[in-house]
Amino acid sequence: MIYNEEEYKVKYYINSQTGEEPALEFISKLDSKSMAKVEKYIQYLKFHRGYLDEPYSRHITGKIRELRVDFSHNHYRIFYFTFLDSNF
Repeated sequence: MIYNEEEYKVKYYINSQTGEEPALEFISKLDSKSMAKVEKYIQYLKFHRGYLDEPYSRHITGKIRELRVDFSHNHYRIFYFTFLDSNF
């Protein structure tokens, strides 16, 4: 197995006025199985350097993509983009 020397890091959006982290707060409120699946997909993103093909990810506009996590009858969507220094 070949490992990526330059591991990507996840940086969650922080509202500068309120200090809230809406994506992280959303994920933390999921039930344990759904949370585990979302976190697994985020790990896939890290491993694949911020890019996954459909059905796991879809281009929205510009550099914005959505992570698409389908679990049971729930469909979770998390918007993300990659930026400098291997972060997304």
